[in-house]
Amino acid sequence: MDFYTLTAIKFALGILMMIFQINILGKRDFSVNTPLNQVQNYVLGGIIGGVIYNSSITVLQFLIIILIWSLVVIATKVLIDTSKVFKSLTASQPELIVRDGTVDIARCAKVGLTAQGLSRSMREQGISSLEEIEAAVMETNGSLTIRVRNAGSKRSLLPLVSDGHIVSDGLTLADKDKAWVKEQLKEQGDDGSERRPVTHWSYFETPADRKQFMKRVMASGYEIGEELDADEKTEDGQVNELRYGLMYWRAQTIDPEEMDAACARLISQSEENNGYYDGWETAVKGK
Repeated sequence: MDFYTLTAIKFALGILMMIFQINILGKRDFSVNTPLNQVQNYVLGGIIGGVIYNSSITVLQFLIIILIWSLVVIATKVLIDTSKVFKSLTASQPELIVRDGTVDIARCAKVGLTAQGLSRSMREQGISSLEEIEAAVMETNGSLTIRVRNAGSKRSLLPLVSDGHIVSDGLTLADKDKAWVKEQLKEQGDDGSERRPVTHWSYFETPADRKQFMKRVMASGYEIGEELDADEKTEDGQVNELRYGLMYWRAQTIDPEEMDAACARLISQSEENNGYYDGWETAVKGK
């Protein structure tokens, strides 16, 4: 088999495998919307581009390689869809980093956004001052979505509920409170009185701070879900100060008073251990 025929067969198999992945995973997984998806797309392109012109690799070997990668991608997607722990490690969430002109420094450190990066995004959108910003959200693809004050559009930057879980930042941006959520849940057959696992996140400067905090929350009846360690430095070389995360949970109701009290304690305990409390989520119990 000559070089051009072999290359044409490999190219056709690569296209067919891409079509297969699109049909299995959906078109969205091939768009550049998360770091994980970018890696997935780069690796697939590298496999096809690097192997397709290598005449020493047979068609069968090429097919086996690309099938193995497809199985890895599919298994990863299944784990993301079924495991909260794995999803928290691989799938990022939008982050509210500016609210009413005030920058959340801890969240900027968490997502690796520097002052220079924020300033650049503001200039690109024609914004000269933080005072002009009503809200800014760091999207999962690293872009910054900004809503300026007195804008004609009041579109929501974040959902109130995502994948069956309450989005605390979305609630903040919508100027709604937990009492409003309780009324909405009641209309859906969930009055908040049923106990269910409620997951929380906190981030710390050092492993020792995290370990001390773990002891405190475990003494309060929380169970540890996962320790989440980010890179020491961000992509642009800045130090990631709050890179030692912790996911923990406890079964409880989501009565507003109970949740307010629980969150207040966790905020205080996180700060006492040089940390930052990053919110909670739980499943909605419908009819």
